[in-house]
Amino acid sequence: MNREMTSVVTGANTGMGKASSRMLAEKGYRVLMLVRDRKRGEEALRELQKEYPDSFELILCDLADPSSVRSAAETIEGKVTRIDLLMNNAGLITTRRELTEDGLEKQFAVNYVGHFLLTMLLLPLMKRGSRIVMVSSGAHKWGKIHFDDLTLKESFRPFKAYGQSKLAGVLFAEALSRRLLPYGITINSCHPGAVGTSMGVNRETGFGKGIMKMLKPFFRTPE
Repeated sequence: MNREMTSVVTGANTGMGKASSRMLAEKGYRVLMLVRDRKRGEEALRELQKEYPDSFELILCDLADPSSVRSAAETIEGKVTRIDLLMNNAGLITTRRELTEDGLEKQFAVNYVGHFLLTMLLLPLMKRGSRIVMVSSGAHKWGKIHFDDLTLKESFRPFKAYGQSKLAGVLFAEALSRRLLPYGITINSCHPGAVGTSMGVNRETGFGKGIMKMLKPFFRTPE
């Protein structure tokens, strides 16, 4: 690849991540697509490469697994000397309480902790003019950080967990923005609105497909 600008996009194989990857390639970016599932990632890669053959590379990264995040960061460090845009896009909603191997509530782990770790590991590759985008949600407005019960063992509800994870991301962006200001690196969090993606669909059981299909006419497209 000879493209000068480099972007990193998490959750790049579907929904907004995929649409953003295509848009960035159109604007001349080299896009490092971070995905959890190799098969789905390769399917998206093949589709995108039909339009922009020399713009994409696939990197495996499970945001729920810190060792996977560290491995992805090391792979990126071996490929590029600068990151112009980091888009922390991947998101998760679970209908029941799930814990990672490290004992974190899974939505909190993926939506916040994994992105926090990835961002901090990649900061040395960012220079003046680089940008970080935290794809958040209006759900942060009803979110609360339950410091006494971060895993929500006592009272788990899907949107309670989701709100907590998204609020954590917004607070992270706010705090990091102040620290990065002297270095000319910007970080912003954004609420994209109601978007018709597969995030609320359980890929193993298919639960949620009917609801998403019914609501699709009222949602924005990923593009």
